Amino acid sequence: EVPTVSLKFCLDAWSATHAIDGIRWPHLNNEVASASEENRFVNFPRYLMVQLQRYELGPDWVPRKLEVNIDMTEEIDLNNLKSLGPQDGEDVIVDADDSENNNSPTT
Repeated sequence: EVPTVSLKFCLDAWSATHAIDGIRWPHLNNEVASASEENRFVNFPRYLMVQLQRYELGPDWVPRKLEVNIDMTEEIDLNNLKSLGPQDGEDVIVDADDSENNNSPTT
């Protein structure tokens, strides 16, 4: 029997905090360190298009399709995915491209 997973479960997995290892930080003289990341919405679109990708990378880095059904609901509540901006203890890292653009004079 093919297992069934709820759309909420998929959204929770997408928005969960996860670690990123081996990042080279230009603002720290290219020091290699780790960070954490989570996906959130700054604002909500009028229409939300979702593409479900039922693939994962295996231990040999070969993509394989997950045999699973997705339970889709008529309505979803995304309020728990609303970004609250930088939180206490978080450091916002500006992209190198953004910092270069922000320091240049405007014409």
